Amino acid sequence: MGLVDGVLLEVGDLARSIAFYRALGVVVPDPAPGAGVVVMPGRCRVEWVGCADPSRRVAARPVVRVASPAEVDAVVGRLRRAGHRVVAGPFDAPWGARIADIADPDGGLVRVQAAYP
Repeated sequence: MGLVDGVLLEVGDLARSIAFYRALGVVVPDPAPGAGVVVMPGRCRVEWVGCADPSRRVAARPVVRVASPAEVDAVVGRLRRAGHRVVAGPFDAPWGARIADIADPDGGLVRVQAAYP
């Protein structure tokens, strides 16, 4: 039986992507020269690697969970002021979560949502 144990983000500009995720509140260490970055928040591994060939990049939709609906709004405001495109939200989903979708530096979508009550 196979398990999905991680997400690989192949990005055009590693430094820009890492800065974006740090602005979301994700703790991402500095990469070693010429290498990518691996973080393991909880039980899912996330890897960032530079990828110069856009045809090799595939869309992934990471979800960043924050502590409260107010934090969703704060993250969205911070990223909007930094020039990132907010695609949807923030809005209250019918099941009670606060949600926003933001475009990352490579144009992929990242969902930010409040922790469920």
